[in-house]
Amino acid sequence: MKKPTTLFVGLDVYKDSISVAHVGDDRRAEVDYVGRIGTKPADIDRLMRRLEDKAERVVVAYEAGPTGYGLHRQLARRGIACLVVAPSLIPRKPGDRVKTDRRDAVQLAHLRRSGDLDSVHIPSIEDEALRDLCRAREAAVITLTAANAAHQRRAAWRGPCCLSALDVTRDRVRCTRGLAAVSQALLSSRPWFMASLLWPGHVASLLVARYRGMSRQADRPRTPS
Repeated sequence: MKKPTTLFVGLDVYKDSISVAHVGDDRRAEVDYVGRIGTKPADIDRLMRRLEDKAERVVVAYEAGPTGYGLHRQLARRGIACLVVAPSLIPRKPGDRVKTDRRDAVQLAHLRRSGDLDSVHIPSIEDEALRDLCRAREAAVITLTAANAAHQRRAAWRGPCCLSALDVTRDRVRCTRGLAAVSQALLSSRPWFMASLLWPGHVASLLVARYRGMSRQADRPRTPS
């Protein structure tokens, strides 16, 4: 049997598994569902080696989702063309609401062959780091605003003179704890973060230092007046 020139692969990607389907460039060929594989880089490399033995060229498509763009970058390093597709832009038949892993993978492979898929913008590692920082800051600001509002309600309920300066300091420590924890996690989990974006790392370091200083102030014994 002659090998197809191009093999079109559809991947339905989840956190724990990837469903795989592929079809050749012959318009009469049916989409072949392979099954599920793991999400480790070794599992993906093993799959790509098997698919590369079936055709001269392999092209891949998968839906954008919470797993990010690590799979796209891994395939790009192997020289494999890959499309990351927005789920809202995938053509669907009217009334077709049945959604399974197998059907999604088969549909992606079929649409990849027909050329009906458009790729989303793939950000660089630096751009993705900046997005992470902005989203973390927005979430921290929302948490801080809610905590400050709760503090004001507590003060109004107990009376303006009921809260001591020590209570206010402890409340503010609780407000800034989330922001400092997020900043510390960014610094420790991304080794390239400081090298690619110096000013966010500097700001994160200042936030962590501020939280530690406020914690020491809140734990200091209160002196009687």
